[in-house]
Amino acid sequence: MKKVFSFSIAFIALTIGMSVLLIGCEKGDGDNTDSALKNASMGIDDLNCNCLVNPAATITQEEEDMLVYMREEEKLARDVYLTFFDKYDLAVFNNISKAEQRHMDRVLCLLIHYGIEDPASTEIGVFNIPELQELYDNLIAQGSASQEDALTVGATIEDVDIFDLDEYVTQTSNEAILTIFGHLNCGSRNHMRAFSGLLADNGITYTPQFITQDAYDVIMAASHEKCGKGNGNGGDGKGNRNGNGKGNGKGNCAGNGNGGGNGNGGNRP
Repeated sequence: MKKVFSFSIAFIALTIGMSVLLIGCEKGDGDNTDSALKNASMGIDDLNCNCLVNPAATITQEEEDMLVYMREEEKLARDVYLTFFDKYDLAVFNNISKAEQRHMDRVLCLLIHYGIEDPASTEIGVFNIPELQELYDNLIAQGSASQEDALTVGATIEDVDIFDLDEYVTQTSNEAILTIFGHLNCGSRNHMRAFSGLLADNGITYTPQFITQDAYDVIMAASHEKCGKGNGNGGDGKGNRNGNGKGNGKGNCAGNGNGGGNGNGGNRP
């Protein structure tokens, strides 16, 4: 997030001193004994990196810097949303924090591929890039004032993520990076719709601070997007006695994949 210091100033202008309970926000599951903060996964044991599309043989220093930054930027979004879900128990924060974890994982795949050290701390709210540490602290303080302020923080995080990703894709021709960043940008647009929509449902208008108003209007006018999802290559299904079956499979990170396979029919009695 490149405009860190201007963010804090601009957010103050957006802070709304309302205390009404947000009608459009759903609560999480009733039993919240296990804090979402404690369940955040940072491990790579289950990481699937079979998703890189035509990665260039080498990487420039500029590309390395943008990957390191985006890894921590996506962590900032995830950590903020986990913290706000723990505080407010609003399902939107829990759901989007999971998407941000996937975004982190996809950037991590690129770091691993190019042998770049992972900058992300395993601790919630701890960052190795000083400006992101400062921004995280400010965001938590601002969003802790009310649920409305927390949702405005969410919309602003997605605003600046889209801005940064739009800029980064103009600085590389590496197809693997472009593909992953395209998925991240798609996700951020969906998240922007979610946060802005909840604010609008409660009479609050979000004004973009980083992307243009025209770009924001286009995002809000569009429907929810499917980001990098494929149906996968269908496997053999279990056939019924008529010989019909449905195959299973998952698409790769590029969203490539085909439908189900053919079932093996059982014998009629």
